[in-house]
Amino acid sequence: MASRANEDAAEERVATTLSRPSESSSSSSSSLSKKENAIEVDTWSIADCMQRYTAMLNAEAQTLYEQRLSIWGRACILCSFRSRRQTSFPHRDCMQSEYSHSLTDFRRSIRFERGIGCFGCGQPMVMCQRKGRGGCQYPWFIWHCCWVAVHEDRLCTLELLQALGCPDLSLHAAPEKHPVYLQWLGGSSLVFGSVRGSNALRLAGIWIDRLDGLCTYYVS
Repeated sequence: MASRANEDAAEERVATTLSRPSESSSSSSSSLSKKENAIEVDTWSIADCMQRYTAMLNAEAQTLYEQRLSIWGRACILCSFRSRRQTSFPHRDCMQSEYSHSLTDFRRSIRFERGIGCFGCGQPMVMCQRKGRGGCQYPWFIWHCCWVAVHEDRLCTLELLQALGCPDLSLHAAPEKHPVYLQWLGGSSLVFGSVRGSNALRLAGIWIDRLDGLCTYYVS
């Protein structure tokens, strides 16, 4: 009986998770101005992330992803994750000097397969060409997410990476510097229905949804 009860509880959590993307995509712009109830307890599971990955394969997911970009694209992801509140300053103004240095090295170490993403921002070429006239609109967003996820949110992210097909990195002290991780990030993946993007985009798109759930945020 206890086992059945646990299964029912798990199914209920997954059902709740599945409802969140559609609610987010249909909410009005005013509801995005402030998150009234920040999640204080971290209940995010591997089942949650896989539901979000499945959702990213749908064409409608691009709209939600672009909403996340507008909210988080210019915030310091590191400070936001640590404080559970969206920062009002970008990473270049972050007081954690080692962060900016490490992030720059991290960005330079990733090499995309040809044609799957802008070498400046990591976004799919079709998205960057449309929204980045005169330069990339969100030049650091993907790199922020992929570095902070594995450096600050290690246990959850390593489990997520394995589920997404990345080799096991659990034995490495600094997985954000490991060649296997860097090579995997630059690999090709299908997202948003028919858009050819990178594994870095796939990870960032899933993990930013986790950050969004953990934090209170404000849109300027």
